[in-house]
Amino acid sequence: MSMSTGAKKAEGALAAAALEFERELERYERLASELQRTEVSSEKTLARSKKLLADASESEQRLGGLLGGLLAAMNGARDTQQTSMEHVLGAAKRMQVRAAELQTLLDRFTKLGAAAREVHGPVAQVAERQAQGATADELLPALNEVRGRMDSVITEAEAIAGLAREGNWPDLVREASALRDQVQAMRNRVLHVQRDVAQRATS
Repeated sequence: MSMSTGAKKAEGALAAAALEFERELERYERLASELQRTEVSSEKTLARSKKLLADASESEQRLGGLLGGLLAAMNGARDTQQTSMEHVLGAAKRMQVRAAELQTLLDRFTKLGAAAREVHGPVAQVAERQAQGATADELLPALNEVRGRMDSVITEAEAIAGLAREGNWPDLVREASALRDQVQAMRNRVLHVQRDVAQRATS
């Protein structure tokens, strides 16, 4: 049974019990008022008073039973409220945990994005030095450094994507994977340049 279905049943039981109790209470009140107004001055009025008294007694007993049912319905409604409150609190706690988990991953991804952007500068510098005719001995250390920084970015992107996949954060999986692929493509180009420079140095 869902929480919504349970709540509706509890609400319906409480409303029905309250309505039945209210109707019987009104009937009891009418009987009491009529008894109070009736003057016993003949056999007919005496018989009527006895009938009213019997009806009032029966109504009073019925009220006792209905009151018990109303209290039971109120207890059921209270239990439903308590269960619903526990569900809400549980959902709030789960949301807090998930929010904290996502924020941790987003913080890591933000730092990763900054690290990926910082790689572009050294890559451009190496390309410029190569165009200016820098020697292999000058270029290879810079290329090694750039490739190492790219390797770190790729490793971190894969780690974040893995954690996001385990935590069921598909958007972050896609973003981290896309960043990894971008840096991987840059790394491949740097590696190609590095090999060309190394070959020229040995030729």
